[in-house]
Amino acid sequence: MNFGAWVFFIVFGIGLIWAVKNKRITKLDMSLFIAIVLVYYLIAYLFDNEMLSPFIFKEDSFTISFVGFILLIGTFLLVRYIINKFKKK
Repeated sequence: MNFGAWVFFIVFGIGLIWAVKNKRITKLDMSLFIAIVLVYYLIAYLFDNEMLSPFIFKEDSFTISFVGFILLIGTFLLVRYIINKFKKK
């Protein structure tokens, strides 16, 4: 992984922790988001399809896949909705 990828992940991780600390999002939301990102990277690796992963890191470049980003946000919102439905019951 290149230097830009490491900087991105460090800033992204600090941003998530800061959002939890300021009570903008819950720990469950942060954990869910990280788990979904890792699952999408695993699926993209297994099927050798980079379009599924939201952030693509090549040797010297960094690309955002809009298909992967839309899948990521959609899956996150759907799973969070399902978890909140089960919490209320």
